[in-house]
Amino acid sequence: MQNDIQSLKEILRIPEVWDRFGLPGQPSISCSSPFRPDKSPSFSVYDEGRKWKDHGTDDGGDVIDFLARAGDTSTTEATKRFIEMAGGAAVPFLPRKGPSDAAAMREAYKKGVAAEKARKRALWPAFKRPSDDDVLVVAKLRKLPVEAVDMARACGFLWSATVDGAACFVISEGDHFAQAMRYDGMPFGLPGDPKKKTLPGSLSKGFVGWRTLGDPACPVLIVEGVAGLLEGIAAARAVDADARPGAGWSVLASISCNSRFIDETADVPLFAGRRFRILPDHDIAGTGFRAAAAWQEELQAMGATVDAYRLPPGCKDLGPVVANVEAHLDYLNQFFTI
Repeated sequence: MQNDIQSLKEILRIPEVWDRFGLPGQPSISCSSPFRPDKSPSFSVYDEGRKWKDHGTDDGGDVIDFLARAGDTSTTEATKRFIEMAGGAAVPFLPRKGPSDAAAMREAYKKGVAAEKARKRALWPAFKRPSDDDVLVVAKLRKLPVEAVDMARACGFLWSATVDGAACFVISEGDHFAQAMRYDGMPFGLPGDPKKKTLPGSLSKGFVGWRTLGDPACPVLIVEGVAGLLEGIAAARAVDADARPGAGWSVLASISCNSRFIDETADVPLFAGRRFRILPDHDIAGTGFRAAAAWQEELQAMGATVDAYRLPPGCKDLGPVVANVEAHLDYLNQFFTI
């Protein structure tokens, strides 16, 4: 039976199922999700139509998994329907979605994803305040000043937890995102595997550091990557030892390059009149600069003043800058001068 299904998967692939269900858009290696609002294409159909991946929700699979999602049914029922469709049996087609139907479908799916993420977050391990010894370990591991790490702890961004059986420090804000790194510096899994683990149910895009936004007159540094939150705090303190997030420079760190401010809030006054300075990572693909351009456009449209800086030569992110402050002090003084 399994061999028969594998053979049928060569006959009926995802693009045809997409079309027969009347889903919006066109399947490709980079396209918008047919299941949810997707302003920036984050959906892929690949392996010659055999596989799919929603990079926004981390869902994916083969044609049967796609059919289950499209038909809002179980894998068992989707398999039965797939066999019928691939075998040429008469299967009722769903009508092409009109605008109102498509909007209702997207809204229902959005609510379903939110509920599933909330269920996963409820299974997170308990977070506890890191000890002073933990702060020292993080400072050494990330090559950061102890005072900066301690400030992140005081602001409620830094926690301790046991993740996958290992003692970890966790960067988190609120209960919608958490990223863990092991205190021993080892990867999660085998050597060469990632050293960072985003906990299940976390937002796939957005920003952390919102609670640092204090006085609207305080400028805001935007950096890439969750660990950049600690590095941004350290960089600001390198110039002003008395600086505290929200009283001086505030720091926002993007969860991913796909993060967008327009998705964060409809409260435009939160941004209007503020001063933002973006420090994108230097990556070969140029994703950091593209993200910075998108953020700048969004924030300016909401009434903010925005500019962007390049990192010093030889630095791909803010880490090496704060790891060797003395060598980069002139750069930091210039950067934090408005």
